[in-house]
Amino acid sequence: MKRISFTALILLLFASLFCSTIEVGVNCTIKTITEAIQAAAPGDVIRVHDGLYQETLSIDKKLTIVSDYYYDQDESHIQNTSISSPSSEQAVVCDSDESEITITLAGLTVVGGNRAVKLDSNVKVNLLACNLYAQAESDVAVVVAQPTTTLKLRNSALNASNGKGVQATGANVEVTKCEIGSNESAGISFDGDNVATLSVANSILYSNQTGIDIRDAMGNVTLNHVTIADNLTGIRLRSSNLIVTNSIVYDNGTQLSNISGSCAVSYSDFEGGFGGEGNIDLDPLFDPGNNGSYDLRWDQYGKSPCIDSGDWTTAGDQDGTPPDMGAYTAVNHRFDIWSFPKADENGGWRWFCIPAVDNVLTYPVQNTADALFGGMIDMEILDQVKWNASNTLQSISLLDDEWTNLDHVVNPVQGYKIHMNENATLNYHLEVPGFNPDFNTVMQLSATTDNWIGYFLPETRLAVDLFDSIKDDVNYIKAQRWALERIDGEWIGDTDVSLNYGEMVVVSVHHTCNFQWDTDALISDPDAYPFPEHFDFTEKSEYVPFFIEYSPTFENEEIAITVDGVVKGASVVFGSLTQVNGYLADDDEDGYQGGSHMGEVDFIIWCPVRGNTRKIDDYYVYNESVRRVVHSKIDLADKRDFYYVSFDEESVIDAPPAMALTHYPNPFNPETTISYSLDHEDEVAVDIYNVKGQKVRTLVRGVQAEGAYQVTWQGDDNTGHPVASGIYFCRLKSGSQTLVRKMMMLK
Repeated sequence: MKRISFTALILLLFASLFCSTIEVGVNCTIKTITEAIQAAAPGDVIRVHDGLYQETLSIDKKLTIVSDYYYDQDESHIQNTSISSPSSEQAVVCDSDESEITITLAGLTVVGGNRAVKLDSNVKVNLLACNLYAQAESDVAVVVAQPTTTLKLRNSALNASNGKGVQATGANVEVTKCEIGSNESAGISFDGDNVATLSVANSILYSNQTGIDIRDAMGNVTLNHVTIADNLTGIRLRSSNLIVTNSIVYDNGTQLSNISGSCAVSYSDFEGGFGGEGNIDLDPLFDPGNNGSYDLRWDQYGKSPCIDSGDWTTAGDQDGTPPDMGAYTAVNHRFDIWSFPKADENGGWRWFCIPAVDNVLTYPVQNTADALFGGMIDMEILDQVKWNASNTLQSISLLDDEWTNLDHVVNPVQGYKIHMNENATLNYHLEVPGFNPDFNTVMQLSATTDNWIGYFLPETRLAVDLFDSIKDDVNYIKAQRWALERIDGEWIGDTDVSLNYGEMVVVSVHHTCNFQWDTDALISDPDAYPFPEHFDFTEKSEYVPFFIEYSPTFENEEIAITVDGVVKGASVVFGSLTQVNGYLADDDEDGYQGGSHMGEVDFIIWCPVRGNTRKIDDYYVYNESVRRVVHSKIDLADKRDFYYVSFDEESVIDAPPAMALTHYPNPFNPETTISYSLDHEDEVAVDIYNVKGQKVRTLVRGVQAEGAYQVTWQGDDNTGHPVASGIYFCRLKSGSQTLVRKMMMLK
């Protein structure tokens, strides 16, 4: 049968810590299970080792009887630990004069004559991870539950009987993650007797005469994530109320025989159609290549319409995707929902990638632009999607009333810029199921063009760490909201910025090189970028970063770039260095390199506290030839990659690096000495983080003067306990500046 991780057995393990365990087997003192039952006290655990036990068990007290599967999760123990009745009756009888005792059988094969297991009065019985059979030639039932009993059947198989799989009358029954098939009568025969309830979940009823036969159920009978297929009759309903959700009822001779009762179906694949929310009537495409199972196909030949089609308001599948219909979930994949702006948000622009695409199904191809963007290909919604590949700027756009490049195959490692149509007044959402590329995928970065690359690691990580392996080759990195430039081997910009799953960056390098995202980069929190409220400007697909050095007088000051008095970009000021994106191009097609940009460049500071603005037309600009800021005006005809501006002649860019951070030895065991220097007095923190971004140890916290310092890390956490071997990060933060260094502990 199809085994699923069996957490219920783990719960039994904890329960067994508070009771005695009796072992049964050929090499044990007790040879038979019957002897163990007689010797056991209520609540004991009976551990049955591999073997054939030809005996009939009569259980009348609270007991747990398990195979070695319960201890090591080796499924072979289930088939190799067999209880077989020597008579023509049942192998196990559960009966008690006491009220509601609980009996548990786990990880066993039980073979009976007329029955494998019979529940008589009062008992609650759990059958967990069991294979259950009845061998008699007459009409039998594998499991029989009498009135006033409770049956929980989980992760078990009931197959190939000459009668019913489960027969319950007046018993409360829960069936979860079970396979019930090839029975000559009903897979489940349930007579509610007007008092009992039935719920079936994540189970399959197949190749029976009737999948499930329900009668006289006063309360609701529920089927959730159930597959009913290849039965002569799928469901027979008599004087009962049935609720079916997230299920598949298909390929039966008759899907539903509703003699009398009510049936509500939603978010299910029901052959012949069924009224209700979310229902479909499509071939579920069971996977015949997986030993004839009822898995949902998703391969090069087809994709089941039941994948990700269940009720979104219920719990999703184990891989975090929307629920699939039926008993078996599809292969692990992602399901991403991408939101694109309205025309009046960010100028209608978004820089993005699609990290997970359907690269499995080959016909029809699912990751072409036409298939992927679907309803967005509309002149009232989309203006263009553009990308740079092989030194060529390409786009999906409307040309002579025809959309171009709809056959473009969307690549997860490719970065894109999308622009919404001016009539797009609502946010548009794109649902994309698919598979991430290998996280170690290598991308070649060209020195002759800008490289538009997508970020597909699932965690938000620090950008400078992600590019640490090629930092000496980088000219600049530009995301939609931030940029990092290199001057004299140092990063210019906010080194605390990060990349989020599904974003893209434009990377320029001065040597063609191979690059892959560093999966050991420090995990960080997503960035928050408040938008300026005072200044209006038009965002475009290209910008030039202006790094403006000045310390604000009040909180939430805003600074804007103007060209001939027209605002070309603005930002809220944080710290002493603020990046403002200058949208300088005359039009988005030409971009900065091809546009006309002559004009007077000035800056305007808006102070919300005072409610006024002041113009800055006298400033200092970094001059690359002398490698310092000089008193001058910006000449846009230079067409630089960036501009570094200071409102003060005493710029930090003329000083030595504000901080230095090293450590020795590396790798180390068990301690390393961390050396760092400061060029001014400030609040200082030295912290150690693990690869998950969790703070492990605080080494320094407080105000320190200018100078050089050393601190030793003993390889312990804040509680004094030694940390495990692996990669760690030392992070030095002083004021608005941060340095991070990777270190490795080897034991």
